[in-house]
Amino acid sequence: MKAGKVNGRSITGMAKMPMGIPNSQRGVVLLITLIILVAMTLAGIGMMRSVDTGSVIAGNLAFRQETLHASDAGTSAGFNALMSVANSSNAADKSILDFNNGQLCPGGATAAGCAGGTINLPGYSSSPLLACEVTRACLLATDYTWWTVAANWNGAPTVTVNDANGNPIATVSYLIHRMCQAPGLDPGAAGQLCQTLTQPETGCSKTQLLPCTSTSIFYRITSRSVGPRNTVTYAQTLSLIAQ
Repeated sequence: MKAGKVNGRSITGMAKMPMGIPNSQRGVVLLITLIILVAMTLAGIGMMRSVDTGSVIAGNLAFRQETLHASDAGTSAGFNALMSVANSSNAADKSILDFNNGQLCPGGATAAGCAGGTINLPGYSSSPLLACEVTRACLLATDYTWWTVAANWNGAPTVTVNDANGNPIATVSYLIHRMCQAPGLDPGAAGQLCQTLTQPETGCSKTQLLPCTSTSIFYRITSRSVGPRNTVTYAQTLSLIAQ
């Protein structure tokens, strides 16, 4: 305490001492603030990247769904090409399906697939690439993924699918395989094995689509649909055709 007189008056007061800040605490608040700002910035960047990734995934799923729907066009085109021969009333035309492209047409065949005297059904084969697909004896998982090999699609017929505004959605190709173990043999030939379905005459109803006494062979139609961002979708359909 200090005492004194000012203009004859006695004054008693306490001297004010400056409060010092320890050197070790100077700038700590600024440092903490900068660390928080950096953390918030990193969190914001991570959130933005997460949203962008989610948008890309959603877009890819949408493109894949579109190509899957577009694959129906390939299945339909393949089925129509197959039935243009199978529905013929000429037995020689039907027998075209027992052979591969490039072979001589059966005598008496008049179908468009026999123009020029040799069989020409684009995308058609009278047996699968792997005989074990008929017997279901394939052991390796890769045996069932032949459709992912680009070379196997060389020369496959192609259909372009457009949206309502005429913009292309996907390019669809198709391949047809007769589900018989060996090519170029009649389904009834010795040593030939086909995936068939026999309709017995006993108990046969007139409303059945297949003739009651016929043996029908399965034909597999594989479609490959290529859409935006190189989205690729594969679809397979089995058609049963009476011989």
